[in-house]
Amino acid sequence: MLLPIGSCHDRCDRGARRCPQHRDDAGMLGIGSRVLTTQQQLAFDIYKELVEINTVTATGDTARAAEAMAVRLRAAGFADADVRSPTK
Repeated sequence: MLLPIGSCHDRCDRGARRCPQHRDDAGMLGIGSRVLTTQQQLAFDIYKELVEINTVTATGDTARAAEAMAVRLRAAGFADADVRSPTK
């Protein structure tokens, strides 16, 4: 169960962002330690990969982000014809 930012719990006066009781190793807000399902872990990994790629307009590389997602789609079984890649 995820908590909205700022509503940690009724006994915490520090807010959810800073409460060590409700902050897991990945910086996600949750209640205690929890194990992610396979789908949640995959979504987390994809999001993490995208966040780590610099896509800022002036200095970033959006083509690299698109290619990273194209690689994941192909690995998941999508046909090459169904995946538009910026490098092709």
